[in-house]
Amino acid sequence: MTLQHIRHTTALSYLELPVNIRPKNGYPTVYQQAEDIGGEFTRIRWGLPEGAVANFSPCLTIKDGHRLLSFRSQPQPFVFHPDQSYYYYNNTPTEIYVGELSSYDTVLGARKIRSNPHRLSYEDSRLFKAPDDALYMQFITSSYATKWNQSSHKLVNQPKVCVGRLDEYGEVVDCVFPPAGQNLTAGKPEKNWCFFTDDSASRYQNSRGV
Repeated sequence: MTLQHIRHTTALSYLELPVNIRPKNGYPTVYQQAEDIGGEFTRIRWGLPEGAVANFSPCLTIKDGHRLLSFRSQPQPFVFHPDQSYYYYNNTPTEIYVGELSSYDTVLGARKIRSNPHRLSYEDSRLFKAPDDALYMQFITSSYATKWNQSSHKLVNQPKVCVGRLDEYGEVVDCVFPPAGQNLTAGKPEKNWCFFTDDSASRYQNSRGV
């Protein structure tokens, strides 16, 4: 770093001011949307899985006064082949964690939804309450970038929607592949469904409104 660069950076820091201007057209920024509902859009810094290279795709819900947060965690980086295909280093699949959001930047007690080893990657979790007020999770199982016996497990060769109940230990149990779209068709991918409870019944709808 040159002396000139240090001078420029120092001078610029005195000139730069944060700007919070509402756009005349379009939507407000995520920071402004969070501010509108009395919150703050920030990054979680404490309580994430140690050593993970990325944590993303969060879902937040309130259960019995606790703010429960689920998120996808990638423990190993991508490794690319010359043909641009990729896999996870050490063939380690992605995980989903659940914890309690204690403040804007801290999650407590984050743990995997499946404590036993598994080969499929778990992605894109969504928490929802059933009519009996039990907490459920929908997520995607994926064989992308992981080692999987594609000759004998053809149903899950493509991404599939999975739903299970979150027990008192933070694990997702009683998992099933619901008959949503092409979810039970081997070789066909299925994603982007949203499960919810309405009028005392559990329902699901995809991104196309079907």
